[in-house]
Amino acid sequence: MNQTYETTVPVQEHAEETPRKTGVASGVLIGTLMIGFGLLAAFAPVATGLSLAYVITAGLGVYGATQLVSFVRAGKERRSGWALANGILLTGFSLFTLWSAVQTTYGTVTMISVLATVVAFFTVLSGIGQFFTFAELREHGTEGAAWVLTSGILNVILGIVLLTNPLASWFALSAVWGIYLSVSGLALLVESISGRRGVRGDA
Repeated sequence: MNQTYETTVPVQEHAEETPRKTGVASGVLIGTLMIGFGLLAAFAPVATGLSLAYVITAGLGVYGATQLVSFVRAGKERRSGWALANGILLTGFSLFTLWSAVQTTYGTVTMISVLATVVAFFTVLSGIGQFFTFAELREHGTEGAAWVLTSGILNVILGIVLLTNPLASWFALSAVWGIYLSVSGLALLVESISGRRGVRGDA
């Protein structure tokens, strides 16, 4: 009986240790990648901004294509005209924008300007929505409502800045996003390394 208990305890400890080490390793890997991409975005905002614009535009096309496929596969009684129109518009916009961006330099500028304007529009709408949310939270006396108001104000300001100069703001945000990503990756890396040291110390 004692021999069985002594054999079972190390097996249980090993089973608990394996997921912990896997989590630490994945945290170190993800944190390192975040720092790498963040530094790239911070020190090369133009290249990052261009890459991000192409990825987003292509993503819109893929999303539009999936809506078209879903429309075709759905039964006649479940088909939505809005889904069809949205799929056609998104796919057409993506293909035309990518084609014009590849053909001419001005096409790339137009693509970034349009994307920045769309992002600004939805950012302002998000900020306005947060104003209404703040009003409801304050009416019910919910704690932390001020943070919602602050976020709404920042979103509106950010949207206005983007609308003022979409092209320059797009690249500036790429640099800011790179700094944020680097800091977040560093925090994750430090936390993961600390977890690894804790495991070694327990051992």
